[in-house]
Amino acid sequence: METKVMELFLTERAAGELKELMNAEGKANAALRVWVAGGGCSGLQYGMALDDDSPEETDREFAIHGVRVIIDPASLTYMSGSTI
Repeated sequence: METKVMELFLTERAAGELKELMNAEGKANAALRVWVAGGGCSGLQYGMALDDDSPEETDREFAIHGVRVIIDPASLTYMSGSTI
């Protein structure tokens, strides 16, 4: 049985921009939280925000180019393999 590895990717440029934004906002220790929500007739909606909170127990956390990225398992199902 093959195990599917679910991952997210973040470009170096995006990581650099996020680090600058976090420092400017005084949130150097924040993480980027990404999610997928149902959008009704228009399909899925994707979102992201800086998150100062600790991840939930079921969240997946990735460290990419020095940036913490947090995503819930349901959203990761839709976004696995995506690049930000």
